[in-house]
Amino acid sequence: MPAWKAALDDYDEEFGDRDPDEQPVLLTLVVTDGEADDWREFESVLEKATARRVFVVAIVGHGRKHDATLAAYQEAARKNLAQDRFGKAHVEVVSFDAVTDPEEIALDLITLVS
Repeated sequence: MPAWKAALDDYDEEFGDRDPDEQPVLLTLVVTDGEADDWREFESVLEKATARRVFVVAIVGHGRKHDATLAAYQEAARKNLAQDRFGKAHVEVVSFDAVTDPEEIALDLITLVS
């Protein structure tokens, strides 16, 4: 959450004085190994994503913590989709549980956010 709050503060400082319709989309890429202590708090941020606040969450690693984090973020993405009246996904969750090559992960992430 500290990184998200810092990013949001920077965005608001740069664009907060503009009319909301004139503010650029805030695309946030989150890369996590599922070990963060505050991921449940961030889950509520994902549930409230909008067309103006879009998230790509990439989870690397494997094991029970990875799987639990993946399931939680996928549920947050499903809740967000259910709340969007246009059926547009504002949260994309991907797992890199079988990928260990950092170059492959980087290329996949670039593809996801472009």
